[in-house]
Amino acid sequence: MKTTQFAICVLLASSPWLHAQQFEVRVQGTLEFNLVTTGPLASVPVGSPVEMTARVDAAVFTDSPNFPTRGYPLVPGSFALDLGPGVVGLQQPFPAGQTPYFVLRNNDPAVDGFFLSNSVDFPIGVPLNVNGGLGPLRADFSVTYGGATLPSLDIADAVGSYDFTGLSVFNWTLDDGPFQPVGILFASLEITELTPCGYSTYGVGVSPTNNLVLQGVGSPAVGGVFRAAVANPPTTFFNFLALALGQSSLPLLGGVLLVDPALALAQVQMSPGVGAATVLLPIPANPALAGLSVHAQAFGVDPNGPEGWALSNGLTAVFCP
Repeated sequence: MKTTQFAICVLLASSPWLHAQQFEVRVQGTLEFNLVTTGPLASVPVGSPVEMTARVDAAVFTDSPNFPTRGYPLVPGSFALDLGPGVVGLQQPFPAGQTPYFVLRNNDPAVDGFFLSNSVDFPIGVPLNVNGGLGPLRADFSVTYGGATLPSLDIADAVGSYDFTGLSVFNWTLDDGPFQPVGILFASLEITELTPCGYSTYGVGVSPTNNLVLQGVGSPAVGGVFRAAVANPPTTFFNFLALALGQSSLPLLGGVLLVDPALALAQVQMSPGVGAATVLLPIPANPALAGLSVHAQAFGVDPNGPEGWALSNGLTAVFCP
């Protein structure tokens, strides 16, 4: 693992970040026709699988003053339309004064459903970062079900899977002005609750050698910092933190390795402090990192350890938006 030195001036303590729950919307289908002749979509063959994903925040929404509909703004950077050869995103920069919404319909007046739009009233689609002959293509998606499908306009009440059962109307196209050069056959829509973000521990007390107490500090928010501290380091001259994208449970140094070496990210020197060893790492300001899980474990030279080392519990950080 690559070792990187990070200096810490002050270990900042902050209140836990109170956040609303995020949900992922995943729509799947099959390419029905493709009349695009130029650009990245020209090579996508009919029959290719298509997947569209985006995230929304349950606490951020706009209710229509005209219809029983509610629009949830897409979390910036979370929208992706995967047509096989490449992934298409929203127009960048997004048109000023416009907002891309995932919209719920409930008893409108006797139907329920979902659509993707810049309007909370009507399904007019959202502009993409791929141009057609008349400007940016628009992803236009809507499905209509019977009026008993959704109990409310709350995205949390809509968690579940939707297919052709009860489906009365669907439209999934990429529009170029008034034309529809790309058509997609709808197969399913799934709304899932994302794992709450923040720090959590695992592997506490897994062995006598894993006696270091590793904790997260503050909130690991995108664009912020990852902060971790060992309150009882066995030494002030050599402690380090291992970071990985997966957990494990492997024998090591008379204890248990709790991060996956096959998914290792880095080995970071911990800085000594008053009664603690600490790490502070910047988290890139990339919205797509929200929801990513990173796992950590601390190690320190300990003459009293069975093999001269002490290990910590595991620490998971799920990056907050």
